[in-house]
Amino acid sequence: GPTAETTNGSVSSAVLMASARGRRASVAAFAVLGLAVTAAGSMYVLTNASESPEANATVRAIMAITALAVGLYLWERQPQNLFGPALAGGVLVLSPMALAASEEPWMFTFGRTVAALAIVYGVCLVLIFPDGRLQGTGTRRLLAATAIGSGVLWTAALVLADSLPAGGPLVPCFEGCPDNAAQVIETSPDPSEVLGLLYGAFCAGIGLAGAVVLVRRLRDATPARRRAIVPVLAIVPPVFIGTGIFILLREVAPDSALLDAVGWLVLGAFA
Repeated sequence: GPTAETTNGSVSSAVLMASARGRRASVAAFAVLGLAVTAAGSMYVLTNASESPEANATVRAIMAITALAVGLYLWERQPQNLFGPALAGGVLVLSPMALAASEEPWMFTFGRTVAALAIVYGVCLVLIFPDGRLQGTGTRRLLAATAIGSGVLWTAALVLADSLPAGGPLVPCFEGCPDNAAQVIETSPDPSEVLGLLYGAFCAGIGLAGAVVLVRRLRDATPARRRAIVPVLAIVPPVFIGTGIFILLREVAPDSALLDAVGWLVLGAFA
């Protein structure tokens, strides 16, 4: 059979087959874990969401299972590419966000915090596409800015705000959301609205910066890589900038007729 060169000479294809079997076992185990987490998240939404529980649970499940399935496929086909495991790992971010459907303050606060982490995860996923690596100083700076900015704003909200910044379209509440259970310091006036506006503007700004990075990457790409980058570039503005606009609308104009349209645009683009 075929052989593989090593520092000690050549080894039989049995070594390669054993490696492939181990990888398939890992993929299968992660598939089971991912499906279990997705099912748990969907059931939690069905029993706890106060608004549109069926639609909310269905959209969450579709997004989580899609990320899991495509990520595992890439993991199996391209084991050297970290993008596959990173995409599959999205199920461990998307599903715990279901806790934001709870009316219990601590569960809601935890779910919203996971959603804030999902912004950083999403930016990272876009920036390492398609070969699973961060390329260039600008890319690393943008990811660092996303992590630091999101961490600072969200920590400030957790510590100081009576209510957390408005969530994206998968958070079923707005004015009737539970209070921030992690609040440590009460201030007057309450900074909730200011922090919410800053967080929405931050999300929109990060989306715009991510689009700029991809445009620059597109400019220097080979024709084959350009065909891979264009679809991703097409969805970055609707997802990240759209999320920022949605949060801003929830803060300043919760009754706006644009709110539902922007929300569905974000969900469709993300899926």
